[in-house]
Amino acid sequence: MNVKMIRYIISKMMGAEGLLMLLPMMVGIIYGEHTSVYFLITAAILTAIYLLFGRKCPENMTIYAKEGLIIVATAWIFWSLAGALPFVLSKSIPSYVDAFFETVSGFTTTGSTILTEIEGLPKGILFWRSLTHWVGGMGVLVFVMVLTSLDEKNSMHLMRAEVPGPEADKLVPKARGTARILYGMYFALTTIEVVFLLAGGMNLFDAVTHAFSTAGTGGFSGYNASVAHFNSAYIDGVITVFMILFGINFNLYFFLLLKEFKSVFKNEELRAYLGIIAGATVVITCNIAGGYHSLLKAFRYAAFQVASVITTTGFVTADFNKWPELSKCVLLLVMVIGASNRVDMIDPAVLRPGRLDVKIRVGRPKTNQAIAIVDHYLTDDLPLEDGVDAHALSAVLVHDIYGTSERRHLCDVQEENGQWHALFLADVVSGAMLKNIVDRAKTRAVKESIETGSDVALTVPLLAAAVEDEYRETRDSMADVDPEQWSRINGMDPIRRIRTAE
Repeated sequence: MNVKMIRYIISKMMGAEGLLMLLPMMVGIIYGEHTSVYFLITAAILTAIYLLFGRKCPENMTIYAKEGLIIVATAWIFWSLAGALPFVLSKSIPSYVDAFFETVSGFTTTGSTILTEIEGLPKGILFWRSLTHWVGGMGVLVFVMVLTSLDEKNSMHLMRAEVPGPEADKLVPKARGTARILYGMYFALTTIEVVFLLAGGMNLFDAVTHAFSTAGTGGFSGYNASVAHFNSAYIDGVITVFMILFGINFNLYFFLLLKEFKSVFKNEELRAYLGIIAGATVVITCNIAGGYHSLLKAFRYAAFQVASVITTTGFVTADFNKWPELSKCVLLLVMVIGASNRVDMIDPAVLRPGRLDVKIRVGRPKTNQAIAIVDHYLTDDLPLEDGVDAHALSAVLVHDIYGTSERRHLCDVQEENGQWHALFLADVVSGAMLKNIVDRAKTRAVKESIETGSDVALTVPLLAAAVEDEYRETRDSMADVDPEQWSRINGMDPIRRIRTAE
């Protein structure tokens, strides 16, 4: 284990948190509060840690999945421990345990709070509280990755450890570039929301802090009544829209920037997400219409609560405990994540008799099935090289993926009986992987079009490069997986060991 590299990255992260402390310190100075001193003290402590342990980069910068997991877990803990100090030093939250809870809730965007009287807190403390949401909304490791100079492989180990779910998608070939693009879009959306809130009569402080909490989908507000404090249909509408926008996969925003509108509009996740919001809003609006003066007001409160619940933001504008049972049931259903592509990740409680009685495992696609899947994403209306139709390109792509030569050899695996056999890319292919490969090729084509100033068609070399990228990433990841867990997730016979090429 590369302990020096772990220490280096953690120390660098502490230094980054120290820089963040300067923002609430400036807020405290603007409002003439003594809290600015406590932020300065905390920033000085964190800076000292960075200067002692984080300035000199270790000679061996290699990290693997285990280092990535340790760094992520440790980073969240250390950031929260340090982030709690201003709360305690300022006596805004006298108990360090309570302050730690509040900070963890902020960075993880959970939104739970131990505070009962929020409005009496200093502005600097309220700003820091909302800022933890904003940073945590994208992930503290993604934030720090913008500031570090790790190479591609090491950066991806951090991203895989940080990003929830089975896979961390990359927008561009470099993970650091991905982090910067993500934060660029994140910052832009936050700024736009601030402008709209200012236009609705919010002061700058409230606009920024509520935009931070909306972006992080955490729900910290500077008022005991949350967003209901403002009693404004305009503000409710703005925050509703931006809660929905921040709940959308940021990969789709990247495709919008590249003018890949079809990829966005055809995205099943986006359509399901918006469909659930629309359906739930309509049902609740009709159900609660009798309790409000107008249908429009019922729609306002219904849309806000649905958006807040489905994005887990937690802002409130109405007491939905007083709503009819149907509306409360719909909100409860919206909270539930109803699908998973990994059987082992389904909560056992969901699998109790009477809830979900049947588990269906979808097998890996055969060659002809894979071509049919690729045909769905690689269509004739895309810019293709002359004389080649989409189906022919799909066949070439799949043939490359399903090859069993050395160039598609991932690793060797040992089964329970002690026998070793080779594992190829074709053995782990899935519909999601096929779609990802096509998306990689589309992204390459769009980037080349932007760089050259002329349209670049999808060609066999572009598709081959996309397959190669997917193969290399999959092969590299095999070195760090747990054999037993990996085989279970992938629906294979139990694997004892995995042997990768040196």
